[in-house]
Amino acid sequence: MRKTLVIPFTIIAVAICILLNTAFSSPDDFVTDKAFETNSTITGMEAVNNIPLDEVFTEDPFKVALVDNGNINPAREISGIEQRNKITGAASYAAFMDSEIDLSKVDVKVQTSILTDMINNYNFGKDKITFIPGTTGTLKGDTSTLQALIDKKGKNVSFLAIRLRDGAAAGYNVDSFYQSCSTIKTPLTLYAAQLIQQGELSYNDIFTYTYSAYISGSGVIKNYPTGTRFKLKTLVTYAITESDNIAYQMLCQNLGVKNFYNYLDKLGCDTLSDDRDTNRYWPDSNCRSSALWWSQVYQFKNSGDVGKWYWGLFGDAPSRIDTALGHAKECYTKSGSSTYSMHEAGIIMGDEPYLVVIFTNSTSSSANTESYFYQVAREIDKLICS
Repeated sequence: MRKTLVIPFTIIAVAICILLNTAFSSPDDFVTDKAFETNSTITGMEAVNNIPLDEVFTEDPFKVALVDNGNINPAREISGIEQRNKITGAASYAAFMDSEIDLSKVDVKVQTSILTDMINNYNFGKDKITFIPGTTGTLKGDTSTLQALIDKKGKNVSFLAIRLRDGAAAGYNVDSFYQSCSTIKTPLTLYAAQLIQQGELSYNDIFTYTYSAYISGSGVIKNYPTGTRFKLKTLVTYAITESDNIAYQMLCQNLGVKNFYNYLDKLGCDTLSDDRDTNRYWPDSNCRSSALWWSQVYQFKNSGDVGKWYWGLFGDAPSRIDTALGHAKECYTKSGSSTYSMHEAGIIMGDEPYLVVIFTNSTSSSANTESYFYQVAREIDKLICS
């Protein structure tokens, strides 16, 4: 009898995954080049009543207790203890659609700074490389190679770079919108980290992986069965260091997509009305908005242990800029890519630290090459550091 029941359940599970992937994914599934994608070995796994537990953070292992769900939402479990998810399939999905945490009255403290003011107020021209002088002068250098890259047929490029020492900047079409790809994982995880730092959430809050969070592409959670529970700390880590798409969607669902858009508003970021009206999980963005959330990341790194931990994640994340610069500088960045796009944003350290955002888009998948991105990154580095 059990064998006859497994088949329809499997079919239902696959169908739900397909439907949800279609509903929540962006127009292009996020993909990464195999050579660029990291492959992590998951260790320390065990199971309680056949539900595996993720114990990646061995310094703070799970304290497991099984309790009856009762009226507790089966998709969101943040009580600090493990809870058995007894509801599966359509019932679990229906509950998940109403599972976001009520953070509407939580005031996340956004820091203002000279850097934030510069990003907001700098006036960059359209369709031309614009230089903004800093306190010690204007950036100088040959832009002919960079301009040739911008003019290359089949390519769209935007960038914004600001030298942290004096605010000198260079930019090109900084307000043009692009598919954000995995760069959007930065502001959502920053939102989560700030909620942890303020005591609204905890590293150890538990979230359950359900069908509704499934999406193809990069990450490691796709290798786990639905029903697996993850600490909030694990989800934030995976979203950055593994660029985990499912971790991102779990965070977006549980923290609340409307809360996320409100947070982007508070940062001063631009969003498209169509994205907001449809509560799109993967909103388009632009270089100026990305620079704004990175100015917050740069300040937040000094916010105690949480800020230090969060900042360190970006040092462990794969970086094409790091490769482009020959691994000569510390890069705290978050990359993103799709079939036609390749982006990266963050802070480049070294003798001349700077904030940089690079968005590129190609008219064909074959033109979406890392070598092109590397050239753009190197030319921008020369401008900032010359």
